[in-house]
Amino acid sequence: MTGYRYRGQTNAIVTESWGGSRWTLTPSQHTKTSTVLYGVSCIGMPCMAAGNQLQNGDSRTFTEAWSGSPWTIVPSASEGNWAYLLAVSCPGPTTCVAVGEWGGEQYSTLAEEWNSGT
Repeated sequence: MTGYRYRGQTNAIVTESWGGSRWTLTPSQHTKTSTVLYGVSCIGMPCMAAGNQLQNGDSRTFTEAWSGSPWTIVPSASEGNWAYLLAVSCPGPTTCVAVGEWGGEQYSTLAEEWNSGT
């Protein structure tokens, strides 16, 4: 499970995993604030999560992977300003697609594919 909590003036990532009887916090290696995860998908391992983070006043896409250890940042393909990934789906353990939007005053559709490393 992924999400965020409001901490002061910014958001911070919260990730948890189900252990069969209760939820347990799973640490993220990303410690910066103003980051939000909107979607997660797990078909085997790794689990992938997608969202956005604020950098220098712009929103950038943000993705992480989890394989039973701490979440690790996976570089996103999007270089655009004001980009958000709002959902992710992994139909298998080596392929995921994340969708969202990018732009500024007028948004366009954004889709990224992950294939077991890039």
